[in-house]
Amino acid sequence: MRLAPFLRTFLPLFVPLTLAFVLTGCGKNDFQPIEQQPIIVSVNVKDHSLSFLDPVRNKVSAAWQLDFPLSGALFLAQDQLLVYGKQADKALIYQLSTGKQIETWDVGKGAANALLSHSKQFVYFVDQHHKSIRAFRLDGTLQYEVAVGKQPLHMYEAKDGSKLYVINFDDTTMSIIDTRLQKVVQTFGINESSAGGLLLDDRRELWVGGHGSGAEVESDIHVYNMDTGSLIRRIPAPYMPVSFAQTDTGIFALSHGSSTLRKFARNTGAELGTIKIGANPFEMKEIGRNLYIASYDSNEIYVIDPNSLTVSSIIPVGQGPFQIMSNS
Repeated sequence: MRLAPFLRTFLPLFVPLTLAFVLTGCGKNDFQPIEQQPIIVSVNVKDHSLSFLDPVRNKVSAAWQLDFPLSGALFLAQDQLLVYGKQADKALIYQLSTGKQIETWDVGKGAANALLSHSKQFVYFVDQHHKSIRAFRLDGTLQYEVAVGKQPLHMYEAKDGSKLYVINFDDTTMSIIDTRLQKVVQTFGINESSAGGLLLDDRRELWVGGHGSGAEVESDIHVYNMDTGSLIRRIPAPYMPVSFAQTDTGIFALSHGSSTLRKFARNTGAELGTIKIGANPFEMKEIGRNLYIASYDSNEIYVIDPNSLTVSSIIPVGQGPFQIMSNS
């Protein structure tokens, strides 16, 4: 007989507590599962979010808001995404099909960029705090570390996996690491504030862009011999060419200082066409039959037909899209 008064008194308190327990049990790191294939992700560094794109409908299909100082991400496998931050001590690994965090790596602060090796045995981190490249196994253990130049920024792996080409942003050298010897075996002279590159292994060429130094804005792409480091030619691409891609129809350079996409002939470097793109675009990737471009200031991803050099679609994403990637 006393049960009813008891319930009337304590049930209003019990239900919120139970609900809080259930929500806490779900885990703060759980997100909407991502099941579509292929998966295309925009990494948005201003609001620390990930936007997952539907390549058929050309719209955002899901968004993850991370409580993490996000700098970048990479696919470890079809269903695993690693996220890292320059100001974070750890890298986090998520299983996309469940939306759950499944692993944590102790990588230390300073991770400004990352690359999965062609062999899929290592993740290379650019460590700007220690001015080094750090190689981690896929179980999260550090295999080796190699000191490079001042403020390393980008790195590119030779097709056979034998070398890493590291662009040092606050330096005038590129560091070439022999991944078998696990040390720098060669340095090339490059312009200060160089950024962005493309390896053409079959032509033994390395295309390098940049921001420029001081009041001098970079207007050219520098093409180097990837074996000797000698400058082969310069290709005008004003201003600040910082991202490159290649397709069957040519090589593409994205100049974020002028918000311009340029298409060049692969063999000669002759300009084949240009188009204005977004506002302060930073990165470009070939995904499927299209080019995807991250427009940083307009918070959009541009989808470009590389054959006609026309805009196929513009997709609003999170704030400050800085990276674009796919598991395909």
